Amino acid sequence: MKVVSGFIILLSIVVLDFGVCERPNIVMIVADDLGWNDVGFHSGDVNTPNIDAMAYHGVILTRHYAQPVCSPSRAALLTGDYPLRHGMQGTPCGSGVNDGLPTDVMIMPQYFSKLGYKTHLIGKWHLGYATQEHLPTRRGFDSFFGYLNGFLGYWDGTHFTNVTAGRDVRRNEEGAWRECYGHYLTDVLTKEAVDVIKEHQEPDGLLLILSHAAVHTTFMDIEREAPNGVQNITGRGYLRAMVERLDWSVGEVVKAMNERGLLNNTILVFIADNGAPTNSSIFTNHGSNWPLRGEKDSMHDGGVRTVAAVWSPLFQNLSHVSDQYFHISDWLPTLYAAAGGNSDELESKDGINQWDSLRSSTQGARDTIIINIDEETNTEAVIKNNWKLVKRKFLRLNIFKYLRN
Repeated sequence: MKVVSGFIILLSIVVLDFGVCERPNIVMIVADDLGWNDVGFHSGDVNTPNIDAMAYHGVILTRHYAQPVCSPSRAALLTGDYPLRHGMQGTPCGSGVNDGLPTDVMIMPQYFSKLGYKTHLIGKWHLGYATQEHLPTRRGFDSFFGYLNGFLGYWDGTHFTNVTAGRDVRRNEEGAWRECYGHYLTDVLTKEAVDVIKEHQEPDGLLLILSHAAVHTTFMDIEREAPNGVQNITGRGYLRAMVERLDWSVGEVVKAMNERGLLNNTILVFIADNGAPTNSSIFTNHGSNWPLRGEKDSMHDGGVRTVAAVWSPLFQNLSHVSDQYFHISDWLPTLYAAAGGNSDELESKDGINQWDSLRSSTQGARDTIIINIDEETNTEAVIKNNWKLVKRKFLRLNIFKYLRN
């Protein structure tokens, strides 16, 4: 627990020494398929001291909403739009499929590059690779180390389904699966993030998105997805082990930022892309969304109301809980405004700049969220004030479409 204690003390010291920053560094850590009940600050069921320290010293967002599945959430995050505007609603991008976020849509790193930021994506892309122009490094990221599909083997760099299989690790646009083989994926991605932080050169701003594989499962046995030293446990025990390693990663990133002298000028965001799959026949990770109803792929809150916390010494009011509505599409205009940009100049139409409400705990700017409109499944959901309308109870993943080749 020495690292954890140091992390808590570190955050406390930094908060006492903040000033006005023209170009804050931005670090986003995105967990994959993490359930509402899978972090300590919500339940105490899983040991997440580093994530808890960040949440308790920052702002816990209890009404943070994303999309029901992976690709739509990531499209919303990077475009600042509801994914339905770009044909990204519905099922995720399948492996080997001519699908993806249209290349004429501006995304987060392209905007931040204009403000003098160096932009890096580590981990999951999952927004298509039908052409080279779809790749992350063609969409504004200065560097990319990670994988293009929806999940990856934790020990061998392989994307494997019952119809497709192949090595799926890239360093920029070149294959790099050997860098992952025999090493636990969470550790590999964390080391890459630490290296990027160490090599960052000021006065450029840093935009780093660490998009973890954890705790998404694969087609392999869950035992093969757990970190070293995990044995003689079953079911949710593996989930806890994976989350605890994810928590370790958060601590390592914060420590690296501090050692580089960057933490005092940083916005640190931790979110999940959707809820946990609790009843899936192939991807169940023993996650829990309790006490929320539903799971991944569902319009109910268990599928779309996600874990979220944000910390920054730029905030005037730390250590509080926000019940204001926040949609994943809001991060682009919010962070862009924090970086000194004019959010009104963004092409995005749906995301709302919530920087003032985050920074000073004022009333949030949102009272309506369109969760989804999917004409293929005839599924819709919308939130308005204290009401939520759901058409069709569950959006079930059409696995045959997802795995089509």
